Parts: sequence; C-alpha cells; structure tokens
Amino acid sequence: MTEKLKLKIEDTISDLFDGEIRGNLLSFIAYLRENKMNPSRSSAVSYKISCKGFVVGYIRVNNDDGTLLITPFLDVYDSASLPDGLKEIVWAKKRIGRPCGEGCHKCSHILDAIFGKEYDDACGQSVSFMNPSASELECIKELLTLRRDTIKSGKAKCGIPINYGK
Repeated sequence: MTEKLKLKIEDTISDLFDGEIRGNLLSFIAYLRENKMNPSRSSAVSYKISCKGFVVGYIRVNNDDGTLLITPFLDVYDSASLPDGLKEIVWAKKRIGRPCGEGCHKCSHILDAIFGKEYDDACGQSVSFMNPSASELECIKELLTLRRDTIKSGKAKCGIPINYGK
C-alpha cells in the first residue's frame, strides 16, 4: 500500500486546506467519528463514510486542484424530515441528471422526490457539496445523521451495502 493510501482524512485535509476551512472540515470529521460514522480510505481519492455496514456518504479529494466533494447518501424521506432552510440548501446542491448516468444498472436507489420536491432524475447520490461552507457542513451533518438514524431504525429503503461498487 502506498503512503498516500495510508493517510487518514485528517492528514489529507491538513495538507490541502488551511485557516477556517481546515478547522471547519476537521470539526466535521470529528463529528463523524463521535457519531460512529467513521470515514475510511476507499481509494486514492475517496473516503467512504459508513455506519452499521451501510455507506452513508463519500468524501472525494482532488489533490491536483485542492477540492473536496462530499456526497451524503439520501433515502426516501418525508418532506418534514428536514427544516425548510436546510431543504433549500439540499435542493440547490442537486446535480443535473443522475451522477451514475441514465440507465445505470448499479443504481438501486432511485428517488421520486428529495424532501418533498419531485425530480425525474434523482437518486441517493444526487446531492453533492464541493468545498462546503460552514452552513453547508451543518446541512451535511443533518443529512448524514438522518441517514444513520434511518439505518439504525431498520427503515432504510435505499440500502447501499458497504461493499457497494466492488
């Protein structure tokens, strides 16, 4: 295993970011660990966030341009599951089309709506945050906690097992 693959996400963040952004991201990672959603190295550029044998999201790092992309995995949620202000942030971060492409057979978690807003092209990985601000990190925490709690309660409709994509 190369030295890069051994790096913990805290080391990667510290290498790429400084100041307030670094502090916010390190606090976010500490939150994940405190809440038993541990990020673990998935590839040379990504960390899988998992809980109870399910993936709850991914963090992808681009060392070349210093960007970080967080994709919290969504499930089928009632529109009241998230405060209106956070729903607005989520809807603004909805990517056009499904990230896996139309007709992808891997995508077993197609969604008709994201927190009450209907889409023709949504799935559990449709929302991503690039270099998230402090308020966006708070939104991501809520989304990951909601996903974790749905998994813990056994009510997860979109099951993405930890070995997804292997």
